Amino acid sequence: MSKILIVDDRLLSRELLVQLLGQHQHDLLEASDGAEALGVARSEHPDLIISDMLMPTMDGYEFVRQLRADPIIGQIPVVFITGHYLSREARALADSCGVAYVLYRPCDKKEVLRVVDTALNPAKSPDLPPPAKREEFDRKHIQVLTDKVSQKVDELQAVNHKLNALIQLSQQMALEHEPLNLVNNYSRMAREIVGAKWNAVGLLSSDEQSLQHFSTFGLHSEIAERISAPSPAEGVFAKLLKDGRSCRIRVHDNDLKAAGLPTDFPVLSSCLSLPIIGQERVYGWLCLVDKLGADEFSDQDEEIAVTLAAQMAAAYANARLYNETRHHGLELEREVAERKRAEEDLRAKNEELAAMTQQFWQASKLATVGELVASIAHELNNPLATISLRTERLLGEVAEGDAKRRPLEIIGQETERMGNLVSNLLQFSRRDHQQLSTIDIPKEIESTLEFIEPSLRSRKIRVVLEFAATLPPLQADRQQLRQLFLNLLTNASDAMPNGGTLTVRVTAVSGDARAIVIEFADTGTGITSDDLARVWEPFFTTKGEGKGTGLGLAICRRIVEEQQGSISIESVVREGTTLRITLPVPVSEEQSSGHTG
Repeated sequence: MSKILIVDDRLLSRELLVQLLGQHQHDLLEASDGAEALGVARSEHPDLIISDMLMPTMDGYEFVRQLRADPIIGQIPVVFITGHYLSREARALADSCGVAYVLYRPCDKKEVLRVVDTALNPAKSPDLPPPAKREEFDRKHIQVLTDKVSQKVDELQAVNHKLNALIQLSQQMALEHEPLNLVNNYSRMAREIVGAKWNAVGLLSSDEQSLQHFSTFGLHSEIAERISAPSPAEGVFAKLLKDGRSCRIRVHDNDLKAAGLPTDFPVLSSCLSLPIIGQERVYGWLCLVDKLGADEFSDQDEEIAVTLAAQMAAAYANARLYNETRHHGLELEREVAERKRAEEDLRAKNEELAAMTQQFWQASKLATVGELVASIAHELNNPLATISLRTERLLGEVAEGDAKRRPLEIIGQETERMGNLVSNLLQFSRRDHQQLSTIDIPKEIESTLEFIEPSLRSRKIRVVLEFAATLPPLQADRQQLRQLFLNLLTNASDAMPNGGTLTVRVTAVSGDARAIVIEFADTGTGITSDDLARVWEPFFTTKGEGKGTGLGLAICRRIVEEQQGSISIESVVREGTTLRITLPVPVSEEQSSGHTG
């Protein structure tokens, strides 16, 4: 068992030699540079030293020079190990510093074992050459270092070029979400980074029996147009997609068919083909053709291309997922919008149905009331008339101050109230044929006010009239309008039992929709929001018991609607109520007339 010192600044290189020589029962020592190796050699006295030629701090040449200068350890055999590109210079420098053996990377295992065995066997080892003079050694040493630096500069320039290309690719890919554009950009950059004359990329269709996308890069357009999309079921691409592994091909005698390549490809000498594989499926392939500056693609080229193909697959899958997610998002937005529209339409239909149901219920109730009134009106009116006449006759026979007079007066008042109720019921349920005539609205309002003026005066209600200077006449049923105005004025009077102000305002609306707007605004008690929602219901009243039938506003709305108009109400508790009536004026009936209030 021999003691061997391995000197190399790269841990991986040391481990490979330790693993190989350890299998042959050698005692192995390690050092990362020449300075450390000198200390180990002086303390351990190894039988053999295997040293890298170029290392930081102290390289192999200086290490051997100082080793040979030490009389105790100067005769230890040394094996240099270096790259092929330095073979001539390394041999010359090894001779100049007394090293008989040189190994060249990548090292064959058998060759390593043979050289080690020879170096450890004095009978087999040649005599060590005498070290060269210091001047000659330094000259050769500098030449080797210069060549090494030059080679490293070339390597760094190539790496820098590839790094810049990768940075540019990353920047482009960060902004690209279209899958096909992304694949094409990756393909262009792969050709530039690896250094291929031209390349091609193919993406499989969903059934994986054909290509959905095929592009070439680096070829003249006329040549590219002559290339058809290869079948994924034939030749090298079929094997590539099946095995899922990259492959390098050398083409001999321009025989593309024998190499498994499409026969319409241009003449080529070598190609590097790689599958584009995601986590779930194979998406396609990438083919790089003819290495620039070399006969074929290297292991390093294949490693870089495999990495790029893996990145392309991941980016392509993410782009597809992004587009699918975006598409589903847009579909969801559209479905949500459609659902909202459907819900709004349904809500509108439900409201319309509820309104129609309410109208139907109202019509049914009115029809029932009409039938009821029609059936009993005469039966009620006849006894009421008899009671009224007999009561008046009895009152005429009873002297003022007689105790019997008060009950008779109550009977008369209640009989009159019952008569008014029957009259209102008949009015509410009847649909008489309208008697249309030209109506002067301000004049009709003034006439109605004269009728209830004593009641307004007794309640200390001040009336304010605001009539527009010019108002068009209206074609309407005079009796119905008088009843409308009388009901509204009476309601306003009842809302101000302690006095107040009643404002009647009449204005004209010009434009396409010509109309007359009539407002009755009081400063009375007002109506609560709960009661305001029910004021149009027949038989609903806010007045005290015995003071209202609940039909006044219902009758008013019916009259306004028969005139094709609209009526609305606004009220604030303890501030007052405003009723607004809008009656349309046909253009053909519009005439100008002046009124002042």
